[in-house]
Order: sequence, then structure tokens, then C-alpha cells
Amino acid sequence: MKYKTDFEKGVISQNFEKRGWARHQFDDDWNFYWANVHTIKNIFNPDSGIRLTDYQLCNHFPNHYELTRKDLMVKNVKRYRKEVEKETGSDASGFLDFVPVTFTLPAALMTAVSSKR
Repeated sequence: MKYKTDFEKGVISQNFEKRGWARHQFDDDWNFYWANVHTIKNIFNPDSGIRLTDYQLCNHFPNHYELTRKDLMVKNVKRYRKEVEKETGSDASGFLDFVPVTFTLPAALMTAVSSKR
């Protein structure tokens, strides 16, 4: 395995090298890229045209917050449900029933709730 990283973290390099992975800094011949979110957004943006190959992984991906924030994940699942229903002409809620009921509270209400704690 070959890895690439955009910052020096001893623990990262030590763990990869304990597994026998080789560090590749300058070329595109790597299997795993350990990078910060900013680097990933810059490299793998729609304008660059750069995409991961089948044998490459990275620890972040662009727009990761679309899945890691529950409100945005629900928005995307609802969008997907509509696409499936449009394509198939049938109700898609049966296989997308794993999403819990989600609420987005107004900012003013959130401020009031936090101040009471």
C-alpha cells in the first residue's frame, strides 16, 4: 500500500509505516490520502476534474457535511426518494424508512434553549 499526506502527524505516519505502507509525496500513485478537509475540497472539486480511482481512498470527501449533519442528510434522502419515485413510478418510502423524524429548530429557539441550561 502507498499513502500520501498533506501534513506531518507522527502518529499517522508511524501507523501507516507499521503496516508496511510506503509514503508517496509527489506523484498520484497512492492508495490512501490522509488530508485535511481544506486540501480535499481544493483537489477534488468539480472544476479540477480530478477524481479518485477505484483503488484510491481518502479520509475526507468534498461536501462531507451533507451526510454528517442530520438535517442535510435528511434533505438528501428526501431528494433521492423523489428521484426514485419519479423513475419507478412507485412509492420509495418502504426501503427508505430508516430515516428518523428530523426537526430543524429556528436559531432563536436554539438560543433560548441553550441559555436555560
